[in-house]
Amino acid sequence: LSLISFISSRIYRFSDSLLISSEGFRSRLRELGVKDDSIHYFPQWVEDVMETSDITSSQEYKEIEVLLNEYRHRKKIVFTGNIGECQDFPSVLKAIELLKYRSDFILLIVGSGREEKRVNQLIDVNRLGDHIKMLGRFPVEYMPSFYHFSDALLLPLAEDPLFEITLPGKTQSYLNAGRPIIGFLDGEGASVLRLAKSGYVCGAGKYNELAIAIEAFCDASQLDLNELGLSARRYAEEKFLFDTVMDTLLEVCELR
Repeated sequence: LSLISFISSRIYRFSDSLLISSEGFRSRLRELGVKDDSIHYFPQWVEDVMETSDITSSQEYKEIEVLLNEYRHRKKIVFTGNIGECQDFPSVLKAIELLKYRSDFILLIVGSGREEKRVNQLIDVNRLGDHIKMLGRFPVEYMPSFYHFSDALLLPLAEDPLFEITLPGKTQSYLNAGRPIIGFLDGEGASVLRLAKSGYVCGAGKYNELAIAIEAFCDASQLDLNELGLSARRYAEEKFLFDTVMDTLLEVCELR
C-alpha cells in the first residue's frame, strides 16, 4: 500500500487538474500535497431517465400505482438500490422495531443484493412484516414512478471512515425526485442533505436517532414535507443537473 500511495500521490501532484466526485476527497488530496486550486468538484449528475417531466402516462407508472395501492393510506418511505452490508439494514430494522406501535407508515425496499436473504430473515424473526415490504428488483426506468408515489426516501450508509468522504450515488436522483429524504449516514452524504435542507439526517448506525427521524417525518404536516421536497429539488437543479456539471468540465479544460 505504501508503494501504491507513493505512485498515486505523484500522479496527483503532477496533474494540472483533478476532478473529484465528492468534496470529501479534497482534504485527502491536500494531505498528499495537491494544491487546492487544481482540485475541482465534478459530481455524478442526475441520469436522464430520472429527469422525466411527465411519467403519469407511462406503463411503469400504471404498474407501480397498482402495486402500491394497498399502502395508499400510509406514509410510504422508499429505499431503492443495492441491499448489501454498506446499507446497514440490520440497524434500519432495529429502528423500525422501536416503532412497531405505529401503523401509519411503511418502509418499501426496492432492489436486491447479497444481504437480501438476511434482511428477509430479520424481518420475519422480528415480526416486522406489517412495517417493511421487500418489493424486489425493478429496471431503472421504474424508479421515477417509485419516487412519485413515495412520501419520503431512505438513504442509509454504514459507519465507515471511507464512506464519510464518499457521496452515495443515489443522492443526486433522490434530491431530484423532490421528496423529503431520511438520511442515515455520516460525512459527505449527511453534509449534502443538510445543505439541501432536504429532510432528516441522523448518524450512521444510530438506530435510536433513525427512529426519532422517522417519527418526526410521520408527524410532520404535509406543508412542511412539501417544502423539504421542494428544497431538495432546488438543490439538485443547482448542483447536479448534466448541464451544470458539464459547465465545470468545460471551464477546467478552458473551453469556456
